[in-house]
Amino acid sequence: MFNGHQVPEHELRHGDVLRVGDPYTGSFVTITYQRLARTMAPPDESVPRCRLDQPEVTIGREGCELTLASLLVSRRHATVRALPDGHEVRDLGSANGTFVNGERVQISRKLGRGDIIQVGPFKLVYDGRSLDSYDHRGAIELKARRLVRRVGGGKVILDRVSLAILPREFVGVVGGSGAGKSTLLGALSGFSRASEGDVLVNGDDYYANFDAYRGQIGYVPQSDILHQTLTVDEALRFTAQLRLPEDTGDAEIAARVERVLADVDIEDRRTTRISELSGGQRKRVSIAAELLADPSLFFLDEPTSGLDPGLEKRLMYTLRRLADGGRTIVMVTHATANIHQCDHIAFMADARLVWFGPPAEALQHFGVRSGDFADIYTKVEGDAHESHPLVLGELRTEYARWREAHERGEPSLAELWELRFRRSDARTRYIVERLAGEARGPAVKSNKLHNSQSRPSMTMTAMKVGGTTPEDRPDTARVSAWQQLVILVRRNVRLLAVDRRNLATLLLQAPIIGGILVLVARPTALQDLQSSHGRLVLFLVALVAVWCGILCSARELTKERAIYRRERLANLRIGPYLLAKFVVLAAVCLVQSVVLLTVLALKVDFTAAVTTFTADGPESVVRGVAGLGFFGSMLVTTFLSSLSGLGMGLLLRAPRGPRTGR
Repeated sequence: MFNGHQVPEHELRHGDVLRVGDPYTGSFVTITYQRLARTMAPPDESVPRCRLDQPEVTIGREGCELTLASLLVSRRHATVRALPDGHEVRDLGSANGTFVNGERVQISRKLGRGDIIQVGPFKLVYDGRSLDSYDHRGAIELKARRLVRRVGGGKVILDRVSLAILPREFVGVVGGSGAGKSTLLGALSGFSRASEGDVLVNGDDYYANFDAYRGQIGYVPQSDILHQTLTVDEALRFTAQLRLPEDTGDAEIAARVERVLADVDIEDRRTTRISELSGGQRKRVSIAAELLADPSLFFLDEPTSGLDPGLEKRLMYTLRRLADGGRTIVMVTHATANIHQCDHIAFMADARLVWFGPPAEALQHFGVRSGDFADIYTKVEGDAHESHPLVLGELRTEYARWREAHERGEPSLAELWELRFRRSDARTRYIVERLAGEARGPAVKSNKLHNSQSRPSMTMTAMKVGGTTPEDRPDTARVSAWQQLVILVRRNVRLLAVDRRNLATLLLQAPIIGGILVLVARPTALQDLQSSHGRLVLFLVALVAVWCGILCSARELTKERAIYRRERLANLRIGPYLLAKFVVLAAVCLVQSVVLLTVLALKVDFTAAVTTFTADGPESVVRGVAGLGFFGSMLVTTFLSSLSGLGMGLLLRAPRGPRTGR
């Protein structure tokens, strides 16, 4: 395997990593090729320079003066136009946007010497006469400096964590329950940001430039993020239509689906319903969905949870292969049986980073001779005291240092292990020296202060880009609102059609309840609307309509909460999502209303005129809206009542709170 793919032959270069593995067992051997005459200099990221000697240079995915071959780039993405005193860049309605020095170009922007134009995974440096292009696919470097996360009451759930992850590295975040693993992943991914500290991607302030990198991020949460009733192929196609640029053709989508299925070794299951897959296969499909946009930075939260040892090993092998193929992968896991497949592990304990480095060196650092990573857990959990065996042995120096700095109290074992790691050579090699290294390629300058002590009052809200979380940014969608609505309506219709049990339940409500009304209603119930019986029938019809509307929608948002959150983080607009739900369910409500009144009409007379009593005596009137008749008017009002129930159901079960967006 080379770069995650089987190759018959390949000319070796300095630093190439080859793996000879068995995809069925997940076992492999790693071979790193090194030429001693060379240093480990990073590969040249620069691609040929594009000279701006024409009045207009078009940038796009294909058929342009400057071609950038990536699905994150629209066919005609942007243009650079010559001006009397320089050049300007103009966005051509691209799906993922054009950014200059981290700021999105709304229409056009004049360029200055040294400006950095970001188009998908490419950075273009303007020097006044040309554009130097840097391809960051497979070259994403992630750095974190002194990350702190505080929650209500000032409780610290992430305490001054720093680390550095190089391109194509596979990093596992491990630790006990409540150790801060998912909190660290949220801070690194930007989906649950740190209260203090900096996250840098290739030298750029990640939080401040989140929109520019949104398309290059893959994120797989613990929950399944695809509809279980769809087949693998259907789910991936709908996801591709939502996440890829609007100008991506059906043939390109089909080819991309084929590719990601091959990447996760699940091609033979493409026509199988997701609900019929094993846990490991479902997780692979979720990974495939994230691979559709070809992200370079990948985050996974407990992907091996609930898998048997064999499936866990195969999934870890798949992730190892994806990292070799050009992706920087960060994964939270509680399982350590196959942790050796990671390049590095970040061991968390009590919200602190107590180790970052190769798995084999971790065993040496913690003095575990058994070779079992589970033994590390027992060493880092709990409180320390003078008579503790570890304090009397390995952690004696760290305990003494802690006592010198604190007059009262006792430290936790995690604090002592953190002190030991901070003084280790491993931290210098794998964190300090990496953080001090230069950024790969050009980086956007940031005005943000990097010293967290100089801004002690900075809160979670202050760290948000423009005062919003990533879930609150609807203007970064790669597909127009109208196109999203069309795709979502088609998906909802398909979901309704394949879930026959739910569809039957919805459609049978009206005839069953209508039949009950027929049993109690009089044939002349609607002839005298002043009578108590007539009013009761009208009330029951309205009540049933509202009830049916509520039942139609009550579970819709709840059952899709995890899917909605992930799609919202990618590019989903709230308006099209809710409107698509409303449109499809409104059609169901219309059918229910027609069936309800049709069943009721089997006994109750809807045709005769009604006699009402006014101050001037009895008066005969024809009921109903002009041109509709009484049945038509009842249908309109019943349908509107059902829609009100539909709206109530969506409102009552809508996600709310800071974790779910708006």
